Amino acid sequence: MLNLTKQQKNEIFRIIENKGLSPSRFSWTTRVKNLTTGHGGITRGYVEHSATALVICHEGKDFRFTFECNEDGYYYSSLVPQLIPGKIVLAENWNGLIQKFEDWLDIIKYELEEPDLWKELPRGQALTSIPPDYSRDEKFSPEERRLVVEQLSKIEKFIIQSNQLSGASAIQVRQTLIYLQQRSETTSKLDWKNLFAGAIIGLILNKAVDNAPEIMKLCNELLSPFFHKLLQL
Repeated sequence: MLNLTKQQKNEIFRIIENKGLSPSRFSWTTRVKNLTTGHGGITRGYVEHSATALVICHEGKDFRFTFECNEDGYYYSSLVPQLIPGKIVLAENWNGLIQKFEDWLDIIKYELEEPDLWKELPRGQALTSIPPDYSRDEKFSPEERRLVVEQLSKIEKFIIQSNQLSGASAIQVRQTLIYLQQRSETTSKLDWKNLFAGAIIGLILNKAVDNAPEIMKLCNELLSPFFHKLLQL
């Protein structure tokens, strides 16, 4: 367990304030979990592991950022929501972990202060028309999911670079595309198409981008193997 010093906790306090957030909304806790022991894929047993965590609750959601260090001296965090796909983020030193913490705070600030565009959509209104060339329940094949991931990566890169997004704005774009990647594994093509359209429109409206037609055109071109027309220009 990484025992934070008073100096480290005060540094975290000031970072929260500098982000325009109130430290009083956060609380410290000790998160306990069981880690497996063994090697070669064989579990020998479990050991209890404790980690210092900073948590905040908003609209029924529990967000957390743990401060941990392994035996090799590498710092890491088990955090919710994620910055990148995976359960943890790694850093070579304390300053690196603090940078990850600041990136995480950007997401938390967005969650606390920005509206939920999905809730503002008219109820029952379809975002896209249903094409006749596949069934309502058809899902992506493994090869199609691989292609979806590749194309979403290109879309993410184009939106961020063409609009020179950074900080919280760039993180929000990445988080949205990660979500779409994950949903492609479980939802039908039709459901995913509506999710994608709503998510991209939400990004365009929220980020006030200057090249919405170009973004929509690129989405249609890259995802044309699955949909005749994904977004209307």
